[in-house]
Amino acid sequence: VVLSVPRKYYLVQQGMNWNDAQAYCKAKHTDLAIVESDDNMVHLQYETQRQKFTSSAWIGMYNDVNSWRWSMGNVPLGSFTAWYKGLPDIKGVKKACGVRGNYGWFDVICTQTLPFFCFD
Repeated sequence: VVLSVPRKYYLVQQGMNWNDAQAYCKAKHTDLAIVESDDNMVHLQYETQRQKFTSSAWIGMYNDVNSWRWSMGNVPLGSFTAWYKGLPDIKGVKKACGVRGNYGWFDVICTQTLPFFCFD
């Protein structure tokens, strides 16, 4: 039996690019948010509602050209995904990163400045 410890998510409404957001999360928490279940999605949604946040924010997901991976441990996404219809769709770039939006995940160039989710 594997027991999963609930994750605590933190929304940081300061805009940063993905790399700077990850460095911030690693310094103050564990890493950028990892979302591996519907339960995790519910907790992220709770944090957005608690802060009355209606925009998009980085999560700990990136494309290493061959596959989408979680930043913590550099592991593949696994069976749970929440991509918005038709995504991911960025092609021909060296690195794209994942964003949690109001209707699911989408892919964005990593140098864009956005708020972000950390977790412990």
